[in-house]
Amino acid sequence: MSDVIFRSDVTVELVRANASDQDVLFAARVSTQGEQSLEAATANKDAETDKRDRGLINYLMRDRHGSPFEHNSMTFYVQAPIFVFREFMRHRI
Repeated sequence: MSDVIFRSDVTVELVRANASDQDVLFAARVSTQGEQSLEAATANKDAETDKRDRGLINYLMRDRHGSPFEHNSMTFYVQAPIFVFREFMRHRI
């Protein structure tokens, strides 16, 4: 039988990320501007559009409108003590 190894540290590594501001902006605008394609939503970029996009993301964060941010995904490799990992899995999204 192998010895039990206790650990108190946590290791977290980002394996993959599929996240862009355009995905968040598209998700936020679908409910207000109606259905459109991502290509149509990102067309005609200029300084004014960039300013408006930054303003919308700041608004979403400030007022805690989190659902548009759920359209991004990330995969993590996690090593942690079992009691930490159980809580992690219990509260994951």
